[in-house]
Amino acid sequence: HDPEAYGPKMVEDVVNLLDHLKLEQVDYVGYSMGSQIGLRLLVAHPDRIRRAVAGGIGLNVTTAWRANEAVARRLRGDETDESAAALMFYNFAVAVPGNDLEALACCISGRSTPLTEEQLAAIQTRVQVANGGADPIARDGRGLAELLPHGEYFEVPGRDHATAVPSRAI
Repeated sequence: HDPEAYGPKMVEDVVNLLDHLKLEQVDYVGYSMGSQIGLRLLVAHPDRIRRAVAGGIGLNVTTAWRANEAVARRLRGDETDESAAALMFYNFAVAVPGNDLEALACCISGRSTPLTEEQLAAIQTRVQVANGGADPIARDGRGLAELLPHGEYFEVPGRDHATAVPSRAI
């Protein structure tokens, strides 16, 4: 329940896991927060990722995550924020029995500083950005893919943040 246990430490957790498994370079697939971790990994340790898929993410990685605090407040029971992101994350979290809502709130509020366009433009790894076309959270995935020198965009039509992953889009 400590926001400092998240953010940049999550990237180092991935590096430590790769080291533990004796994997020098891997293909990376992440979704939502996992995509943020993957992009930060590509910035900090570009040699560890051969290619990547980043789903459920957009240009919002380059802005201050003002929505994070609203999501954290909603997870803690504050119903005053009616934003789509806060409600979607809350509904997703409570749908899984046993989820620790305080730990999730700390994870959301402990995220790192936004990535810069310069950091993203320096990523030389091939990255596919894949989002649901109706996702209110992953804003402008196409714009994110365009910032990446070897980025490409894939849209899952009609799907949102919660329904893009289980779809059968080709």
